[in-house]
Amino acid sequence: MPCDCDGQSAAIRHVHVHRQETVNADSIEIGTPSKGGAVKVYLNSADPEAAVKKLDAAFALRQYAEDLATGKRQIAKIEILAPGIQVKLENRNGETEVLQG
Repeated sequence: MPCDCDGQSAAIRHVHVHRQETVNADSIEIGTPSKGGAVKVYLNSADPEAAVKKLDAAFALRQYAEDLATGKRQIAKIEILAPGIQVKLENRNGETEVLQG
């Protein structure tokens, strides 16, 4: 697309780059929606240590969600202490709890 910019012509080029990333191509699904909820975790089975951390975190979050749904827990503040490892929760009464992932 030519233009008259101080006597110079300019061109615009639009490029699309498509890539597929298969870092977390594997998945594990455990449970059923009617019996406490299903948990599906995408992971890389070539890195078992990271996969175990993801699974632990997913189940801790599943329990957290169930506690919220049943009224066992009322959360006012959430603080991530160590991503994928520890989460600090504070309820409306100011009591704190640390969940290990």
